[in-house]
Amino acid sequence: MTVYILGGGPAGMALAHGLYLEGSTDFVLLERDNVLGGLARTVSWNDHGHHDLGPHKLFTTNDSLMQRILGLLPADQWLTREKLSKIYMYGHFLPYPPSPFSLAKVFGPMVFCKMTLNYGLARIVSVFSRRDPQTFEDDLKSRLGGSLYGALFKPIALKLWGDPKRLDAKLSQGRVQIPKLWEVITQVLGLRRESSSEALTFLYPQGGLQTLWNSIQKMTENHGRFLTGREIRRLEVQDSRVTAIVSCNANGTEEQSIDVGPEDMVVSTLPIGLLSRLLAGCLTDRVAKLVPKTITLNDLLLVFLKIDQERLLEESW
Repeated sequence: MTVYILGGGPAGMALAHGLYLEGSTDFVLLERDNVLGGLARTVSWNDHGHHDLGPHKLFTTNDSLMQRILGLLPADQWLTREKLSKIYMYGHFLPYPPSPFSLAKVFGPMVFCKMTLNYGLARIVSVFSRRDPQTFEDDLKSRLGGSLYGALFKPIALKLWGDPKRLDAKLSQGRVQIPKLWEVITQVLGLRRESSSEALTFLYPQGGLQTLWNSIQKMTENHGRFLTGREIRRLEVQDSRVTAIVSCNANGTEEQSIDVGPEDMVVSTLPIGLLSRLLAGCLTDRVAKLVPKTITLNDLLLVFLKIDQERLLEESW
C-alpha cells in the first residue's frame, strides 16, 4: 500500500514522519512549492539571512509529541527562549495573554472590576450549565464573561478570523486556554511562575524551522518520495474512490498523472476550499455551493524590513 500525501506543510510532513516511524507503509508527498514546510517554512532573502514565515513557536503539553519533535534534531541544535509576546491596545503594549494588573492599567479600576465580576459569574454559571456553546462568541462569553470577551478577544477574532458569531466554538476552545482561578491568584501573588495553559518558554530550532522539514525529508528518504514543484490540478474519482492524481509543474506545461490503486490511500492536507475544487464534479451540488459560502480565508501579508541596527526591541532575539 502507498499513502499519497497532498501538501507538504507541517501536517503533511508530520504524516510522512509518522509513516516512517511505523515503518510499514511507503508514501508519496506532492507539494506545489519547491520548498517544504508550507506557511511554516524558512525563506532566504538575498544576503540578509534566513527568515521564518510567521512567528511560530514549538510548545505542547503532549509529552510524547514533544519527544517526537525533539528527536528530529540533535540536542545542541535546540534553543530555549522566554516567551515575550505583546499586543497593542488603547495606547499600551500588554503582555499576551494579559495579566490582571495590565488590564487594570489599560481599562481603569471600574471597568476592570466589572470584568472581574463578569468573569466570576461566568465561571459559577458554567458549573451548573449544560448548554454546549456552538460559536466562538458563545464559548468565550460563557468562560470569560461578556466584558472581558468584548474588550479583548472579540477585537482579536475580528482582526484574525472574522465575525466571532459565525466562527465555530472549536476555534476558541483550541486557541484560548483559560487558567484555573487558583492559578491566576497564585501568579498575581508571585507564588507561582509556571502555567498549565500557556507556554512561558518555547523551543526553536537553530537555523530556522526549515531544519525540521529537512530532517524529516532526510530520515524518510528510503521510505517515501517528495515531489516538490508539483501543483495538483485535479483528482479523478470513480465509485467514491480517488483513482488518479493529476499534477503539473510550476509553469503549467508538464502534466503528470499518478494512478492510485485500490489498496492505496490519499490523504489531503490542502485547504478544504481548494480540495473541493479539485473534486469538482464528484461533490453534490449542495456541498459544492456550501463550501465557498461557509469557508472563508483571510489573506496573509508578510512584510520583511531590513533595519541597520543590531537590536530594535528587547523581544527580538
